[in-house]
Amino acid sequence: TWINNSKNIFLGHKRLSIIDIEDTGNQPMLSNSGRFVISYNGEIYNFKELRKNLEKEGSKYFRGSSDTEVLLNSIELHGLNKTLSLIDGMFAFAIYDKKTNILSLCRDRFGEKPLYYYYSNKNFIFGSEIKYLLNLSDEKNILSLSQEKINSYLFQGYKSLIKDDVSFFKNIKSIEAGCNFKFKLKNFNFKKTNYLKREQLLNSKIPKDVNENIYDVKKLINESLRLRLRSDVPVAFCLSGGIDSASLVSLASKKFGLKPKCFSIIDQDLRYNEEKNINIIAKDTESDVQYINLKKERKSYFLDNLKNLVDYHDSPISTISYYIHSKISKEASNLGYKVILSGTGADEIFTGYYDHSLLYLNEIKKKNIFKTELDFWKKFIYPNTRNENLKKFDLFIKNPNFRDHIYFDNLFIKNFS
Repeated sequence: TWINNSKNIFLGHKRLSIIDIEDTGNQPMLSNSGRFVISYNGEIYNFKELRKNLEKEGSKYFRGSSDTEVLLNSIELHGLNKTLSLIDGMFAFAIYDKKTNILSLCRDRFGEKPLYYYYSNKNFIFGSEIKYLLNLSDEKNILSLSQEKINSYLFQGYKSLIKDDVSFFKNIKSIEAGCNFKFKLKNFNFKKTNYLKREQLLNSKIPKDVNENIYDVKKLINESLRLRLRSDVPVAFCLSGGIDSASLVSLASKKFGLKPKCFSIIDQDLRYNEEKNINIIAKDTESDVQYINLKKERKSYFLDNLKNLVDYHDSPISTISYYIHSKISKEASNLGYKVILSGTGADEIFTGYYDHSLLYLNEIKKKNIFKTELDFWKKFIYPNTRNENLKKFDLFIKNPNFRDHIYFDNLFIKNFS
């Protein structure tokens, strides 16, 4: 914990030690000059490269080897805005500047790490979990549930990407992804700045040659994995039998010389059982696989586990995948693993969903490759599609704004309500 001299600012931190597990990595952490104090959750993947540059530029004093210290030194030397453009990672942090009496809350570009706040005339409370906020305030309105958020969750479902700052509690907000939130303690005013513009992520200079793209993707995945394998505690992998997780485990084994420890779900439902694939990958990569067999659970046991998950997230869980992943997390934790890498997100990047294929066909409708891609879709994707809407190859060509396939339960929910 850290408290300022006026005793009106309090920073508390509970640490999950991944980088620099000694006391030198403990937080809240003071900068060398004593001007800044930080409480930071996450990981800066390129911290070693940043540290080398900082040492060249004059930052000579490092007490330990943590990424927290690198982040703090960078802010002290370059300022907050420039530092946010230099760091590659997932993070949510609070940094207090004693000189300006400003508290800044920052969240990573894609909102991987959570950060919530509650603001009233008397208090400004923030933390990485809503339950912290509920326990830190005795004001009754902090407990008010947001009926609007509940309705939106019920009517729009988990497939809607609702990028707002609203939580399931009416008066508790979320710091938005890619946001720098400056709070002036002198007058209790705050200002939000989106330090990352979404348009900046779009690159018009993508090479058209497919072999060049393949080369670039391999290079990016290699670099991404190299940085994420940095850890002072053991790292494990989720292995599902799919291309995404298999690629990571294979690279870890063959490129980085690891003997990967993997956790795999084995489903009794043969439609979702990927044990055959998992065994092939495990043998090829000489991985040590921990199999977790999904068994039919009593309703009461399932509901109790679900309640625990909802309590943990301070919100309903988005998909049943969270429930399955909680079993992997529990097993990994029991065996002493704090870090697991998974292939989550590959489907979103590489058009892995059926509606993605149709959106892609709409994008290339006037190009020469359209017929070849349409034939591919008819042969390999159409036979597996169950949603009637997504069986129409020209769905988005005729209506680019069609989204009913996402809300196919809407009528039922409306009648039920």
